[in-house]
Amino acid sequence: MSAIVNLALLESLKAHDFRDEIDLYIPFLANTILDIDEYPFNPAALAKQFKVKFGFKPPEAVIKVLLVRAKKKKLVRVENHLYVPVSDALAPYREIYEHNREKLKLALDSVIEDLIEFSEEQFDKKISQVKAESLLLNFIEKNVSSLINHKSPKERNKDAIKNEAHLIASYIAFVSKSNSRNWEGIQILLKGIVLANYLFFADKAASSSKKRKYSNISVYLDTPLIIAYLGFSGKLSQTVVQELISLLTKLEVKIFIFDRTLREIESLFDAWMRDLSRGNTDNFNPSTLHLLISKGYDAASLETEQALIEKNLKESGIQVKYSNSLDPNYVCDETGLEKHLTRNKAVSQSRNGIEHDVICISRVHNSRKGEVTKSLSDTFSVFVTPNTSLIKYANNYLSPDVGTGIPVVISETWLTTIFWLKHQDAYRDLPTQSLVSHAYATLNKADSVWDSFLSRFRRLSAEGVIDDETVDTVRYHKNLLKEVNDYSVEIGDEFTDENVLEIVKRVNDKNDQDKKDAVKQAVKEVVDQHEISKAELKHFSSKVSRVERMIERGASVLAAILTVVLVGFFVLGAYYSLMGISFVGGKSSIALLIATGITILMNVLGAIWGITFISIFKKSFVFFAENLKSMILDEKPIDKARLEPFIEPKDTD
Repeated sequence: MSAIVNLALLESLKAHDFRDEIDLYIPFLANTILDIDEYPFNPAALAKQFKVKFGFKPPEAVIKVLLVRAKKKKLVRVENHLYVPVSDALAPYREIYEHNREKLKLALDSVIEDLIEFSEEQFDKKISQVKAESLLLNFIEKNVSSLINHKSPKERNKDAIKNEAHLIASYIAFVSKSNSRNWEGIQILLKGIVLANYLFFADKAASSSKKRKYSNISVYLDTPLIIAYLGFSGKLSQTVVQELISLLTKLEVKIFIFDRTLREIESLFDAWMRDLSRGNTDNFNPSTLHLLISKGYDAASLETEQALIEKNLKESGIQVKYSNSLDPNYVCDETGLEKHLTRNKAVSQSRNGIEHDVICISRVHNSRKGEVTKSLSDTFSVFVTPNTSLIKYANNYLSPDVGTGIPVVISETWLTTIFWLKHQDAYRDLPTQSLVSHAYATLNKADSVWDSFLSRFRRLSAEGVIDDETVDTVRYHKNLLKEVNDYSVEIGDEFTDENVLEIVKRVNDKNDQDKKDAVKQAVKEVVDQHEISKAELKHFSSKVSRVERMIERGASVLAAILTVVLVGFFVLGAYYSLMGISFVGGKSSIALLIATGITILMNVLGAIWGITFISIFKKSFVFFAENLKSMILDEKPIDKARLEPFIEPKDTD
């Protein structure tokens, strides 16, 4: 079975009902015991079987701790200092293992097939299943773990990949956005690898696994981690570092930066302010420049941020260490360390950068006073940096003093590995966020690839091969760095003029497409807004129409009442007239007076203007309707005057 399936099984099989971290490993310990060929067995045989099954070999000290717990759970018994499996107790673990293995195999096969398809579609690179699996594990090894060491098979000719990290980082960024089942499979694999790491670094004593407070540990953070924490490496990186610091604070780990680190951060801000003021944007990492622009930073606002660095860090529980006592009996050979790091290109080329790294590492080393730190219960300090080369070569140089104990220089992922299990419910996504953060950091890296492209781009610009308008369009385009790194998958950092011009064309085409898309989007927004307005108007008109119909029905009722009253009086007047009753000279009622008046008036109006009760009903209906609408709907009566169109007179000249 492939290594990734077995590593993912560590997460899938871990115990959910546990009292400490050691209990987490009992399920896969049980399955590893069942696969040993010869019984009884010793810890060395079990460690060897771990290597066969999961691709790594934990220290025997850890194996012994696990076997002590297995014995307490009656999974094994001891005979003549050797271990004998208790088959009935181990059998249930095998059933769960078989069930989960098949599910995970299908899920991770899908991940690898998806990666192969992505590589061919996005980069025109055909890779084998073995190669894809190796690429994925190598990326996680470098950025999240430190125990797996699968060498990536070499590809030849067209399918050779010159920038493997960028290809895998692109895939991780792609699949994390989609949040598909393949992403779920990668997360299971990732957490399985973190669990495997823990076996290498955790306390070897079972009693220490219950420890929840670590005020005995001091961590000193490197500059890139503080820059990320302050939000100048993007939101995702900031979130990862913030959650890590929150986790360390909850565990009461002491968090510091050296005064030299503070000065290096302030110097970086000075450089940003100077380059922004002078318009010298070529000195920026393109991603940093876009971030500063997007957040509206200028030299003045950066100066304000710079002045608040120490205050903001202190409020977050990060102290600046200004003094450092030195024991002359335990002094690091800084000259030798510097030469070693410089020779292996593990530090930056700037003098200040080299001095910073050497001094910080030296101070932590000196604080150990020559003691080998083997337990998280010991009092010790570590220097934390994302620079994997610095970690490797610094610890290599200091190994005679450190031995097999906890190293002087560690990564932030080392801290995640060690402490995540202590509060995995509260920080369940921390390993995943860390992986995605490293993926985006890889995509936005401006290293030898970028430097090689930029030098040729500048020369072609100076020679006039690339005109000024194109330079302005391309040089600061948000996709330029991505296009350069995408191209490096094929050629590495060996750019030719033709390669540079091809990238310029790609970015120009992308810029033109962006403009077209922006116009389409603007038109779409206008059309959508028009449709919304039409719908709202239609809805409003419908409501108005319903109100108008109600008003018209009311006006009709009022007009009908008025007309009926008039008709009633007219009929009464006509009746009195026919009966020869007169109100002149005699006693009469008001009703008779009104009836007679209306009768005479209607006869006159009808004779002269042709007014009838029907026309009265119509006129009164219009009157009531218009006035009620004016009061209720604030409508003005329609001006019946004819509006003649204005026609500009023709010039007769």
